[in-house]
Formats: sequence, C-alpha cells, structure tokens
Amino acid sequence: MADNTALGRLRTTHTVTAIAPISGVFNISNPEVVRVGSSFSTAGDGSENSLYVNVENKHLSYAGTKYHIYLNWGITVAVGDTVYFDFDNYGLKVAKKNANVNSVGPKDLIFDSRLRRRGTLYSQGFASTMGTSGVDFKGNKTELAYIPLVLIDEDRKGSIDKESGGFGAGDTYTYDYSAYRSNFQVTKSTIRPINAFSWMYDDFAGYTFGRGSSPNNSVANCSFKVLRIPCAYGYMTDAYFENPQTTTDTSRGLVGGGREIKDKKRLFAGKLTNSNLGYTNLRGMFISRAGTDIDTCSPDDVLMTVDDGKANTAFRGEEQASAINYSTAVANTQVVPTASISQSINTAQANTFSISVFNPYVASIVPTASAPTTAGGSVGSTGGGGGGSGALSINTSLSTSGFTETITYTLSATSGTFNLSSNIRQAILIPGIF
Repeated sequence: MADNTALGRLRTTHTVTAIAPISGVFNISNPEVVRVGSSFSTAGDGSENSLYVNVENKHLSYAGTKYHIYLNWGITVAVGDTVYFDFDNYGLKVAKKNANVNSVGPKDLIFDSRLRRRGTLYSQGFASTMGTSGVDFKGNKTELAYIPLVLIDEDRKGSIDKESGGFGAGDTYTYDYSAYRSNFQVTKSTIRPINAFSWMYDDFAGYTFGRGSSPNNSVANCSFKVLRIPCAYGYMTDAYFENPQTTTDTSRGLVGGGREIKDKKRLFAGKLTNSNLGYTNLRGMFISRAGTDIDTCSPDDVLMTVDDGKANTAFRGEEQASAINYSTAVANTQVVPTASISQSINTAQANTFSISVFNPYVASIVPTASAPTTAGGSVGSTGGGGGGSGALSINTSLSTSGFTETITYTLSATSGTFNLSSNIRQAILIPGIF
C-alpha cells in the first residue's frame, strides 16, 4: 500500500536523469512532485555556497530540448546524482487512494499545504427555484475580497430555443436559439440567473436577470458550492494565487533573489484560539497558507480548518449539505442542541419536550433515560430506565419541515424519579477542504 500522508518535513528525494549544456537545468525522476518555488539542495540541507536555490521554472526548452527543472542559480549536477527539493518546507500532503504522497504531484493530492489556493468552501446551498434577485450566499459572514469560483448544478441545462411571429401580411417570423441556458452572474455575495436570450454578444451590459418559466426554462433544483478561489477579471493574479515572498530575510543565505516566507506557525492540531476566525479553543487540525501564522491569520489565509457546526460559519464541510430553507440557515448560530427533563411523580403523568434543528444535524430519536431512584414499571423499546411496579414508557416522534427537523419525546410513568435527556448529534463532517 502506498504512503498516503506526509506530515512535517516535506523534503523529497530525486535522481538526476539528464542535464542541459548549461548549469542549473536538468531532468529528474518524479518531476511532478516539484513545483515552481520549491527549494533545492544537493545535500538536503540547503548548503549551496551560501546561495538560496529554488525552482524558477519548469518544463522549459533549451537548445530544442525540454527540461524538467530550471533553477534560479547555475548549480552543477551530474546524471545519477541524488538531489532534494522542499528541504525547508513543512506542512501536510495527503494523496489520493493508491497514490504515493512522496512521488506524485498536486494533481494527485487531495491536500497540499505548499499551495496558496485550494477549494476551501466559503458557502454552499440549494434552491428549488430562483427569481431575478438570485441567492445571497454571503449571509452574515464577512464578504470575500474577490469574486469567487462557484460550482453550480441544476436540472435545466443544455440548449433552449424560442420562436415567434405569424404568417399574415407584414408578419415576421423569428427563431432564437441558445446552446446553454444555465447562465448565472456571480458577485462577491450573490448568484443571479441570467436570461440567455437577452445576453447579446455586442452588448454585455444589456442582459436581464431571471429566466422565464416558458418554455420550461426557470431555474430548478440548483445546488451550488462557493469556493475561496478568485475567478473574475482583475482577481486571477499573483497577488491572490502566489505565496508571499521575502527579499530581505538572509537567514537562509538569501542572495540575488526572493524566496517564500518561512518560519511561521502554519500547522496546529489541538485547541486553537484565533480571534480573526472567531475561534476560542476550537478543536481540530488547522493549516494556514505560507507566510502566515495560523493563530493570527484571516479567514482567507486558511487552507484547512473544521466546520464548527454553525450555519453562518465562514467554512463549510466538504460534503455537508446546507438547509433547503437557506435564508434561515445562514443567519442561525445554533450549535449542537441538547435538552433534558428531570421529574419525580407519584401518579400517572406524561411529560413532553421537543428539539428543533436545521440540517446539517441529524436527530437521534433514541433518547437516554435513567432512574437514579426507584422507578415504577418497565420501559418501552425506545428508551431505558429502572424497574418496579406500574407503567413507564418513552415515545418519540419526528417531523420535518423543509430541512428543519423537530423531535418530540414523551415520558409516561406512574411513580418514581426519572432523568430523560437527548441531543441532536452532528453529522460526520469532512474538514473544510475540497
């Protein structure tokens, strides 16, 4: 079985397989592991004549031959030499199933802390239909600094046509065709459907919002995921995608060029407090992008975190579906709910309590019941309790409205002292990665 996870030092080992006529340009084994910006060393510790050497380019041609590696310095190597990359890079890499994390590149990694951007989920939701105003996916979260990439899927895609006119004197007949009807405008906070037939190639500002119901064209069952990846003109630049660099820190023999900022507290496992993220002793694993500290960084600097169970969080679990009643869910700050009653009775009596909750929680309809003192009767199949004389039962019912579930518990008994409690367990979540 392949090694799927690398945690800590991310140094990789390679063999030189070919060299160019000039120094610093060569081929290696497993070149896909190395990225532009990776540090380089012939000894594995960075001792290259006080030079900080990294990969300036990949897959460039020299004298008609394409080579894997193009260093920022003319370091001499020979075929068969062992060389090292990312010798001073620490973090986390997780490979896909049956892939070796030490020999595959980013395309075969489901997580790579060396990269600035990942598909961390900012928001997601579902709309059975959508009017001209669209959906506000921001809710009361902090607005993104860019227009994001949004993955959208709905029932009505594909082509659509429209025709009109007549056959009388002076009548004209028109026929319109659109190869793709599922068109949306995305802003920093909203998704809005666009009428395909009003979006003229020579007037980009002239489109109208909304998709008419005729002919069978309205938005239907639209699911969306908003990723923390810039995807609009003016935002797809190095400022948003490249790791920050330093040209002044000489602690690693920096000469003649920049390198990525090192020596930051990027990975934390345990209870994290970060006021910028709203975390106070939140448990989990957290990773920030290069050049930032995980305990002080901003939300857009986070590569991995955990979903805290609140609908208005800035991070959503990868497979965690948001509530259908989306406008309610994005404003709700409810955490995992619990409820209980404690009752002493001497005569026949029934006590009822309920919990209501929205997705992503799953109601556990089997409550826990205990009888710290004598309890009259036996318990029905849906609960637990003590023994004695009389009758004791716990009944449950579950109702759903949209994606809001309400569970009701009824305890019936004739005598004794009882504690009855239940909680809404949180569904299994994947950390905020994609």
